[in-house]
Amino acid sequence: FIESLLKDGGSYGPKLTCELLQIVDILIERMQSEDMTNYRKDLLKYIWNALKCNEPTTKYYGYLAVSRFIAVFETPSKVIQQVYHSLLRDTSERNTVRAAMDLLLPVLKKRLGDEELEDALKYTTKVIRESFGNSIPQMVHLWETITRHPLVYVCQKAAIMPHILQSLSFFGQQPKVPSEISKLSVALAKLIIEWGGTSLDQNDIDTVLSILFRIAFVNADGNPDRLQQQIRAQILSLLKDILASRKNCKIDSSHFQSLGARGSCRDIMLESKSSNTTLKESSDSKSDENEGAIRRLVLCTEIVLNLLCYDPKNDFLEMNICVILNQCFGNAIPHENKKFAQILEDILFHLLVDGYANNETVSYIVAIIENTLRNGKCHDRKDCRAYLAVSVIERVSETNQHFVEPILGSLAVFAEGLANRHIQ
Repeated sequence: FIESLLKDGGSYGPKLTCELLQIVDILIERMQSEDMTNYRKDLLKYIWNALKCNEPTTKYYGYLAVSRFIAVFETPSKVIQQVYHSLLRDTSERNTVRAAMDLLLPVLKKRLGDEELEDALKYTTKVIRESFGNSIPQMVHLWETITRHPLVYVCQKAAIMPHILQSLSFFGQQPKVPSEISKLSVALAKLIIEWGGTSLDQNDIDTVLSILFRIAFVNADGNPDRLQQQIRAQILSLLKDILASRKNCKIDSSHFQSLGARGSCRDIMLESKSSNTTLKESSDSKSDENEGAIRRLVLCTEIVLNLLCYDPKNDFLEMNICVILNQCFGNAIPHENKKFAQILEDILFHLLVDGYANNETVSYIVAIIENTLRNGKCHDRKDCRAYLAVSVIERVSETNQHFVEPILGSLAVFAEGLANRHIQ
């Protein structure tokens, strides 16, 4: 077959040539290299001629075949560099080019000498500079390649890092961030943290966090799909890693503005008293509240919980925690939203027990709990706020037995309401 292919393969049309290139790819992958030794030069020549074809599909299958060839056989360095340069700049058939890169890059160091490898990687930096701001598809292709194979490029991290930060900021400032670019941006942020380590400048860390938060909140506005859920989980995981090693990172409050006006706990309590209510009551008109707003609120509580666990003295908490709690308790919390209720319970527990919250915050939380227990609408089976308040009291009392004493009256009101509902 191979002899027949090498003899007559050049006379076939594009469609059959593509089929034959796929067969060549399979043969190179699965046959023992010594069985192919006699045909090695002729095979490379055949594939190379296919790469010269103007028909795009033929060319892309040629990329796959030649990358497989390089992965299996010793290949002239000029051929390897030419293939790498072509793949690096080609964005027209992403899946095929990506597959070819995935074959080529793991063996690049093995097939090239030190100087040749350095030249290839420096060429990468050159293409990065040329593409910045000029071609988003080219930027996406380059950064996907690097984030998928960071070990290949780590030796050039000093030259690449400034471009990662620049590109991450560029992607993060786009008015609309597609899920694909969001996923790439998270991968770039992770690479910055891994490559920068403890030597990374604090301003760069703050920039990375700001971009991650923006991406997270933009994604929360859309209909959640599997990719968006993965992006959200990756952002929260990366946030934990950052907060575990860096304290008092700057959290840009502008990303949380949709939750309500900023203000201290004291300001909110005074405003509540002036309107004769401590918390907003749920109403039927709120039952169809925008799901995107709810997702943003849940995301916000997840961020707050991470801050409480890893950086409880962060300035953001003191400035914003009461606004966030006011929004959380201002509307009904459905029983089926167990994740939101559990996160909120954990937040209140940390604030009341860990000792980092100031007196105003603690007083505000106690007011929330008491008002929630006394609010008749919280006996609604569709609303778990009162039961959440009871659960918090129970958990905190295990640590501080005196915590429940000033709340006993409100608990009695809640118990009476439950009894009356049961009788009805």
